[in-house]
Amino acid sequence: MRVLVTGGSGFLGKCICSLLLEKGHEIVILDLVPQVVKCTQYFEGSLLNRDVIFSAVKGCDMVFHCAAMSNIEECVNNPVGAVETNILGLTMLLNESVKARIKRFMFASSVYVNSSLGGIYKSTKVAGESLIKEFHKYFNLNFTILRYGSLYGPGADQNNRILKYLTSAIEEGIIYHNGNGQETREFIHIKDAAYLSHLAMDKEYENKTVLLTGASPIICSTLFSMIEEILQKSVKVEYVETNDMHYSLTPYHLQYETVHKIKGHHLCDFGFGLMECCHEIMEEKIKSLKENQTQLLELNEELSKKREEFELVNKDLIDSIGFHNQVEEELKKTYQDDLQMTLIKIFPESGLANPAIILRLVVLPQPLGPKRKRNSPLLTSIVISSTESISRESADEILISPVALDVIKLKA
Repeated sequence: MRVLVTGGSGFLGKCICSLLLEKGHEIVILDLVPQVVKCTQYFEGSLLNRDVIFSAVKGCDMVFHCAAMSNIEECVNNPVGAVETNILGLTMLLNESVKARIKRFMFASSVYVNSSLGGIYKSTKVAGESLIKEFHKYFNLNFTILRYGSLYGPGADQNNRILKYLTSAIEEGIIYHNGNGQETREFIHIKDAAYLSHLAMDKEYENKTVLLTGASPIICSTLFSMIEEILQKSVKVEYVETNDMHYSLTPYHLQYETVHKIKGHHLCDFGFGLMECCHEIMEEKIKSLKENQTQLLELNEELSKKREEFELVNKDLIDSIGFHNQVEEELKKTYQDDLQMTLIKIFPESGLANPAIILRLVVLPQPLGPKRKRNSPLLTSIVISSTESISRESADEILISPVALDVIKLKA
C-alpha cells in the first residue's frame, strides 16, 4: 500500500513512517522541514500549497495526516496560523484526497477534544474532526480519527511535557508544574502510538473514532515520585498556579458518538519509558560536553600558535626599537654639527629652518629579526629646531658619508 504521511519528519510522523516501512508499505512524506527518515518519495512544502498537495497525494491509497500546529501555547500566541494550518490546510488536503480517490484518511487528533479546556488547539481539532465527517457524508471519503494521549519518548522536542520534567529534574534538581499535582494524565510512548496507529488501519476501525492512550492513567504527583526514584536523588517540585488548558482528571467526556479504545498487547511500561528518555537526555549532554571539549582544545591550540607568533613579532619589534634608538642617538651625536653646517650652506639666507626640517637618515644596519631582509634600510628621523622660516620650496639630497640625508621642507 502507498501511504502519504504529512508531518512525516515530526515526532509522531517519523515513528509511523518507520513502522509502516517495516511492514512493507511505500511511504510518501509531505513536510515543511528537510527529510529526516527514509521514504519512497519526499515533498518539502506547505499544506497551504495546492500544487504540492496534489503531487504528494497522487497515486496514494491512504493518508496519515499528522502535520499540525500542536503546541497549545503556540496556538494561543498565533491563532491565525493555527487555523490556517490545522483547519484550512486540512480542508485542502481532504479536497485533494477526494480527487485522488484515497481509500482511507487517518487523522491525528487529540484527547483534548473531549475537554472544556485545550484552548485554540482543541478548537481546531474539534473543527477538523467535524470537517472529516462532513467529507465522508458528502464525498464518501472513509476515515479513522485517532485521538492520541500525551505522547512521550525518544526524539521528542523541547515542548514535550515529559522531556521538560526530566530535563529540569536532571539539570536543576527541580520540576516546574502547572497545577497542584493531582491532575491525571494518560501518557503513551511514541512507539506504542505508532503501533496502535498501524492497528487502526484495520477495516474494523473504518469511519470510527478511536482513543490511543497508555496502559493506564497516572496522577502527576505519582509521576514526579517515579522520576525522583529513577534519578535516585531528591527532586523539588514547584507548583505554579496558571490558567492551564490541559484537562485535570481524564480525557474521557460524555458524548453522543461512540469512541473505541485500541488496546495493544505489548505496550511499553511507563517506568521503562521514563528511563529510556533519561538515557537519551544524558547521552545528549555527554555528546554536547565532548563537542565543547573538542572546541576548547582546538581554540587553545589556536591561541597557543597566536601567542608564539605574537612573541616573535614582539621580540622583533623590541629589537628594532632598541636598534633604532641606538642608531639615532649615535647619528645625532656624530653628525649634529655637520648637519647644522650643511643646512646653513643650503639656506644661507634663512639659516636654520622654522618650522622644523625633518632629516630622514638612511643607514644600512644588520638584519633585525627573522623576517627582516638582509641589508634592508632602516628609516629614522632627526628633528632640528630653528627660529627662522624656510624660503626654499625644496632641497637637494645631501650626501654625508656614510649617511644619505633627504632634506624635506614642511609647510608652515
